[in-house]
Amino acid sequence: MKKLLYLFLFWLIVSCEKEEVKPQITVDSVILIEVQEVVASGKNYLVLKCETEKIYNCANYALDVTQVISKNNFSVNFTGMNTDDICATGLGPAKNNIILGALESPTYSLALNVNGFQNKGTLTITNTQILLNFPQQNGIQILNPVYTR
Repeated sequence: MKKLLYLFLFWLIVSCEKEEVKPQITVDSVILIEVQEVVASGKNYLVLKCETEKIYNCANYALDVTQVISKNNFSVNFTGMNTDDICATGLGPAKNNIILGALESPTYSLALNVNGFQNKGTLTITNTQILLNFPQQNGIQILNPVYTR
């Protein structure tokens, strides 16, 4: 009887369906970046609205990002794209909104990295404007370098 129990447990473990790991899709487009300010709970939060210039056959592609945040430095790495199991019918870019937080200090270093390109710039906050200064833009395009508050 014990052998039968062990055999059943072995069969149960072996026959369990393993979750398929989806391969990550490489970003094959310029990433369009727009700064926005969102008010929530009485605080102003800065958000980078990011989307690919290229349009894909599913409207629900997402940009994968990793962020490294230190005192006055932000580094955003666009690592690829992913899709849901179900394709949202319609065409659209891959998207992601990156929340930088409720920032008050006047100037921050900001790195936006994609496909081996390292784009270094500054984010400056004044009472009337938010400025994104990126002298060189490789793999990215800043759509609104000056955001009026």
